Amino acid sequence: MGSDSLRLNRSVICLIIIMALICLGSHLGCSDRKVGIVGKSEITSNDHKKAGKGPHDDVSDLLSQMKSPFSINLTARGPEKRDSINLFVEIVNVSQTPIGFDSEFSVFLIWRLVDEKNQGIDPVEIVPKIKKTDEQIRRKRFATLEPGEKLTKQFSLTKPFRMFRIEPFGIEGTDKNIVRSVGYEMEAKFSIPLDTKQLKIELEYDSMLDGEPAFLSLFGYKAAEVELWHGNSKSNQITVNFDN
Repeated sequence: MGSDSLRLNRSVICLIIIMALICLGSHLGCSDRKVGIVGKSEITSNDHKKAGKGPHDDVSDLLSQMKSPFSINLTARGPEKRDSINLFVEIVNVSQTPIGFDSEFSVFLIWRLVDEKNQGIDPVEIVPKIKKTDEQIRRKRFATLEPGEKLTKQFSLTKPFRMFRIEPFGIEGTDKNIVRSVGYEMEAKFSIPLDTKQLKIELEYDSMLDGEPAFLSLFGYKAAEVELWHGNSKSNQITVNFDN
């Protein structure tokens, strides 16, 4: 029994030494060491060298996918007054692939108005919920922008216009036990208080979190089916000063 135990211990020691040598060799630069995975294909260090890329480029590729494929540009049409704020909105496809965008400039868009005291100004509801019609939810409503193409619209923020809204815990359908994000559109405008001296205005696109489920509940098809981007993007900021 003693000799058998000694042989077993020697075998274990040899196995440990062999495994240590294998690990050391891999750290010293085995040419086929795996360093990343893209999709279903494994990339080795030699593959990165051939492609002129390093392992950190996989992270860069992921970040580029999160980058907005379009720019949102605001231009004041002035002169601006508290009861007449007119802006020109331009969407430009800055990516290399086609994208979809709502031609009504409503879906996933949020207007941000902040005064000189950094207080946000909320829109005033005119029609709390616009009745859903076939015309409202048609697929042709969503424009397809080829790379470099633009979509424009002039807004009067102080006159009624369409806004996309989400009820994060809305209940829809005959089964009242189903709780989901419900999307709808309302008609609203902004009413600027008389003591406001300055406004900072931005337009934000946000389809994250509850946005896409809410879209599905309103339109009956997925946002991806009309090539709407999943992400968040903001316009440039416009500053409006009121003389009196």
